[in-house]
Amino acid sequence: MDSQQLYGRKDLMKIIEEHLKETDKSQKYDQQLNKSSEKIFEIMENLNIWELKYRIRDHVKGLKELFNEIYEYVKEKTDISEIKKSNTVAYSYCKKFSNELILCENDIIMYLYEDKEFLCLLDTQHSPYHIECPHHDDKRLRYSHQITSFIDSIKEKILDIHKILYLKLPEYHTRTDISMDLDKPKKAIPELSINGNSAIYDEGIFYMKVSLQRGVL
Repeated sequence: MDSQQLYGRKDLMKIIEEHLKETDKSQKYDQQLNKSSEKIFEIMENLNIWELKYRIRDHVKGLKELFNEIYEYVKEKTDISEIKKSNTVAYSYCKKFSNELILCENDIIMYLYEDKEFLCLLDTQHSPYHIECPHHDDKRLRYSHQITSFIDSIKEKILDIHKILYLKLPEYHTRTDISMDLDKPKKAIPELSINGNSAIYDEGIFYMKVSLQRGVL
């Protein structure tokens, strides 16, 4: 006689039911594991963004202090009593040779204003290392060691931000917009957002946006 155990209908249904319970437990465990993994990834991603923001904020602070130094220098060398507003655009064409060696060509244009009146211009493409203030005694602050230092510092601080945002890119072209307006209210908590290939810092009186341009390799 065959020793194989024979199951009735009720026995088979019970076995199937127990199997389904175990399978359901396994699926729930897998779902919980997946949710935990997603949560860990989300936390790590938020930490990475927080770290990026912290590092960028530190460099922006240095850039803002540098611009204030430029304003004070221009006022000292001219009869300008107050600079209320400035708009600056910096175009950078950079090539990375290593994490420590990134070479960039930069074009910087800076406009200084008193209210709505144009005061001075810095344009490294057309007049390298000049700041021209034509409406104030025809002042032309030419080839000043201090101006050279200011421009080099602007390039360095923008590159520091590039190293945070675009370190993995072998070659890139960026545009950096910086504006200061003393008539705007200062935000108690500056806003800093990183969206795709751009970063925006908004403090009210100080605003900066760094973004990749088309044609980036």
